[in-house]
Amino acid sequence: MKNFNFTIKEEAKNEIFDAYLFYEEKKINLGKRFLESLENYLSSIQLNPKIFAEKYKEFRQAIVNKFPFVV
Repeated sequence: MKNFNFTIKEEAKNEIFDAYLFYEEKKINLGKRFLESLENYLSSIQLNPKIFAEKYKEFRQAIVNKFPFVV
């Protein structure tokens, strides 16, 4: 099975970090759970990006389960 490569832009990394801090402030380890959930989605995207719905022409989106965060 082929893995697809992608790059996470610096702006996205900053958003991820901000989201982590936000969730961690709400509840201890919630930020950690957010990062784990996000990592699962990123792994799924890398393995098979076409499982996610097309949103705009060639762009697809994955909504992170239990967190209002879109990849």
